Amino acid sequence: MNMKQFVKHAELIPRMLESMNYHVENTPEYEWAIAIDAVALSTWSSKDQKGPVDENGEEIKYLFIFLGMPLNFDAPNVILHVIEHANGFARGIIHEIDAAIEEIRKHLRVRVIITDGDPGYDKHQDEFINEILQGNDPEEIFKRATAILKKGDQVVWINDLIHMSKLERTRLLDATLK
Repeated sequence: MNMKQFVKHAELIPRMLESMNYHVENTPEYEWAIAIDAVALSTWSSKDQKGPVDENGEEIKYLFIFLGMPLNFDAPNVILHVIEHANGFARGIIHEIDAAIEEIRKHLRVRVIITDGDPGYDKHQDEFINEILQGNDPEEIFKRATAILKKGDQVVWINDLIHMSKLERTRLLDATLK
């Protein structure tokens, strides 16, 4: 089986990692963060050239990449999963993203999901934000966040700072953006 087939089927993650001689156990010593981001295929092709099509004949213009980043052990990052899509917005495929995360969690101990600020992920991030904002002051908010992150059974969804900074920079340059 080639790598393209592995990354399109999250249930094959154990076989993919095994084929790469990548030893992983689903234990606290082997915790992961997963970063999800959409990549435009047009970045690598000419404007005149059509991209690949999916099984429905729709042009695939974006790939949602699930990058696995080990937290507690010395191993390289690895692309765990890829979802093909016609646009770069998570909202239209959030159920597919959720299903992929659920499947990945069967094989790996995922602690944090890091996203780019796409509103499609808001419902997941709001759970964490609402929980920590029950604190009355910054110190209590920080303590609540730390307690949640230390729990072994909960996955926390957060925005990464680079994407948040990029978005704010864009808003400063173009005040018409909301």
